[in-house]
Amino acid sequence: MPDHPQPVEFSSLVLAETPSYTARQHIEDLSHQLELYVSLGETHPRVLQLRTEIALAMQDAGEPGRALDELLSISDGYRRVVGHEDILTLTAEVNLAAAYQSVGKYEDSIGILRRALPALKRAAGNDSPVTLAAKNNLGSGLRAVGEYDKAISLLREAVEGYEQILGAHHPETLAVRNNLASLYLAKGDMRNAQSAFEKAVSGYRDTLGPYNVDTLRAMNNLALVYSRNGRPDLAAQLYDSVLTVRRKFYSETDAEIRHAVVNLASVYESVGEYGQALNLLLRHLDAYKHLPDRSVGEEEWALKLRVLAVYKRQGQFQDAIEFLHDEFVEPELRDLTPDEHAATLAIGAVIYFEAGRRAESADLLRRSRIAAESIPEGSPGGNLLDSAVKLVNATVDPSWRLTRRTGGENAS
Repeated sequence: MPDHPQPVEFSSLVLAETPSYTARQHIEDLSHQLELYVSLGETHPRVLQLRTEIALAMQDAGEPGRALDELLSISDGYRRVVGHEDILTLTAEVNLAAAYQSVGKYEDSIGILRRALPALKRAAGNDSPVTLAAKNNLGSGLRAVGEYDKAISLLREAVEGYEQILGAHHPETLAVRNNLASLYLAKGDMRNAQSAFEKAVSGYRDTLGPYNVDTLRAMNNLALVYSRNGRPDLAAQLYDSVLTVRRKFYSETDAEIRHAVVNLASVYESVGEYGQALNLLLRHLDAYKHLPDRSVGEEEWALKLRVLAVYKRQGQFQDAIEFLHDEFVEPELRDLTPDEHAATLAIGAVIYFEAGRRAESADLLRRSRIAAESIPEGSPGGNLLDSAVKLVNATVDPSWRLTRRTGGENAS
């Protein structure tokens, strides 16, 4: 099934600088420093500071569980040494709350931040960096549980505060503004989402330049909003700019390029410019043929189905059939998962049916039924196959009902 453009993930703020070298190198260097102080005790201020930096580097290194365990211990250490309402303890709890969010424990994060925020306002002021980070992170947690209005109120306060103390184009101000825009988008408030993303894109371009990853993500988000707001022309311009920049830094088969290609192709399809969509997708697919390992991966397979769908929408059934024969050959079909195999056969049946080649359609449909029956109920690819079945029902055989094996058997 085709990818759909998605907004950038909501960013939680942690109260430490990101090192310029790799997170694992940073952990190693900090651990060496920690050895020099460990004799002072695990709750010595310098020890707690170094442990905090190590825990945040663990998050950057993709170890959120270890980071969470360490930040729990650090927070407890600060409480025992300086008390519950000291700024050091409250800062540790903001970092702990961000760690809970990184592992999907939003209610835990919300509880910590709701307790900490009033104390932070008393201890550090309403517009201090730590208070503003807490507002952003609490907004992130509330967004995750669907409390959009409360989250928007907090994010607005955070943006205003960061603008006052850091300026409108500071990276942290822009990150929070981007969060606010994503929140408007999640709520469906497209007018405010567009305005906020436009400001974020302008700020990122002026501050970080056109090639920065945050600039590109903000551009991608704004393009999504333009597309939903009925401005496909502006969306296409932005998606094309993102694709052009990413091609300077990534190989054609990289996921970043694939997402950019699919996003731009989606806009072309939405306005009926199928030729441009096909040219874009076929150019991208051609790069996969030059890879040293020619097994067909899930990404390439999904792109091929996307090309078939565009041919179908144009009514180019003969081109679709030729593409089906050229690209979905039997050896490759055998390399697919059972779900992918059955879905591909079903979509092929639809193509043949609409081309008027009913006998070949019936044969593919029969083979698809057989393949589908070998797939256990609850298979990870079930949604994909269900979509193919719906397409068959709407086009070829309204009586087809998917049958899967039940129980704990493995798919053959």
